[in-house]
Amino acid sequence: MATTGEGEVYAGFHEAVAKATRESYEKGPLSKLAGTAEDVAKVIGRALAAKRPKARYTVSGSATLLLTQKSLLTDRAWDRFLGSNFPRPGAA
Repeated sequence: MATTGEGEVYAGFHEAVAKATRESYEKGPLSKLAGTAEDVAKVIGRALAAKRPKARYTVSGSATLLLTQKSLLTDRAWDRFLGSNFPRPGAA
C-alpha cells in the first residue's frame, strides 16, 4: 500500500491559506497595517540588544490588532473568526 506524504495531503490547504493571507495583506484591510522586512529587522535588533528580551515581539500594526482581538475573544469566538477568514484542512 502506497503512503502519501504530508506535503501532498496538505498541499491544497497550504495553497488556500497562502492565497487568503496574500489577499488580506495585499488588498484587504490589513494591507495598511502590514510590516516590511526592514520593520522585522529593527525589532530583531531591539530584541538582540535587550538586556531582558521579551518572550514575544510584534512587528506590525496588524499583529498588534490581531493579538489584541484574540485576547478579547473566547477561544471559540477566535476559532470562529479564523474559520471565517482562512480555510480549514480538508476543506481547501
